This record gives sequence, structure tokens and C-alpha cells, in this order.
Amino acid sequence: MKKYGNCDFSYAGLKTSVRLCIEKNLGSAEGAGKRATVDLQQQAAAAAAAAADSAASSSSSAAADDQQQQQQMKADIAASFQKVAVQHLVMRLKRAITWAREECPELQHLVVAGGVASNQYVRQQVAQVAEASGMQLVVPPARWCTDNGVMVGWAGVERYRLGLVQPPAPQLPADGSPEWVELRPRWPLTSNKHAKSMPPVLSMKKPDKSVVSLTDLTQQELAARSAAAAAAAAAAAESSSEAAAIAAAAAGGVGVGS
Repeated sequence: MKKYGNCDFSYAGLKTSVRLCIEKNLGSAEGAGKRATVDLQQQAAAAAAAAADSAASSSSSAAADDQQQQQQMKADIAASFQKVAVQHLVMRLKRAITWAREECPELQHLVVAGGVASNQYVRQQVAQVAEASGMQLVVPPARWCTDNGVMVGWAGVERYRLGLVQPPAPQLPADGSPEWVELRPRWPLTSNKHAKSMPPVLSMKKPDKSVVSLTDLTQQELAARSAAAAAAAAAAAESSSEAAAIAAAAAGGVGVGS
């Protein structure tokens, strides 16, 4: 939904992209790990007793490396998802602040509540938005940042006490229909008070390729993390090789001197 100029949220496509990424990277990695374990067991059974210790050590090292790679991949996917999801939130929040100040220029406070407010990364990014907008951020302590179902229910109680209710339709004596109250399980975030907040008119036109989607952002972030990890591993390997060469040269020098 990034290409739509409104304040609506949708993480459906992003979650699907992350699920496919997990199946592609972790699924295949786990399968390869199981196959490697079976092969190592067969080799160990056929190996000579003298090489058993060496084979076991090699197998244990390979399994540990595979597990470490999987853990790193899980962390990278989770971090990439969180970063892109919050980017989506921040983009919508900035737009909402701009529109709100068009109707209420004196707006000075930004309130973040509910379970998502307990996320420290969300707090950090929203705090930056508030500071850049010249607003004061109001966030409850983390222990009070829970599901907002009770908050919504209590807001209903307060509105009822103030008489801000819509009375149900009277019972119709003709057919005996009971009283009813209109229920809205999904309350839209859009409003006709601001034309920009109206939902977009969908069409069959091809998507605008100039707009980077949340899925693309996630893949780019994951690719960047993988590249950084590979570069770090290569640098560590090169450093280890240099250290080994220096140690070998030093050992050779000592041998000649003695």
C-alpha cells in the first residue's frame, strides 16, 4: 500500500513475503542439515576406529556451523521485517501529522499506546518523528502497553456515561422485531472530513515501478545484511590466514636458530 497517498495500513503482503523468505532460506537449510547428518552418520559407521574421533569432531563442527548460520538468518529476517514494518508506520505517521495540523495547527502532542508501544525500536523511531515535528511524545510505561481491547471498552463506558450513545431503534409492534444496535466489527480509519484520507480507487493498471514496495525493502535489507555478514566472514578468514602464516614463519625462524 506504499504507493497510495493515504494513512491506511496493511502488512498482508509484507507478511507473505517474509513467510516465503523463511521457507526459501530456513526450509532448505534445515533440509540440507538433515541430509548432511545422515551422510555423516553413514560415514562414521564405515570409518576406521582410528579416524572415529576425527570424524566426530568434524561432524560436530559442521553441525555447529550450520546451526549458527540458521540462527543468524533467523535474526536477519526478523530484524529486516521489523525495520521495514516500522518504516511503513513512520511514513504513515508523518502524513497523518501533516494532515492533522491542517485542521488543528496548535497540535502539540503525539500519543502512542497499546501493545506495539512496548517495542523499543518503535518508540525510538516515533520519538524521532515527534522531535522533527516539534511535538511532545506521550508514551505509557512499558508495563501498561498491553492489548488495547480494555482501553476501547473503557472508552465506550465513558461515552455511555456522558450520554454519547446512539439509542437503538424502537421495537416494532407490527412484526415484533426486537430492538437492535448496529455493530461495526471493522471501524475504518478513513474519514470524509479530509479528502486526502479517503481510500483510493483501485484499478487494473500496472503498478508504478518507481515506488519501492515494502516487500522490495525487506528483500533489500536482508540482502544487505547477508552481504555484510559475508564480508565480515571473509575478512576474518583473511586475518586468520595471515596470523597462521606469521606464526609458521616465526616457528621456522626459531627452529633454524636452535
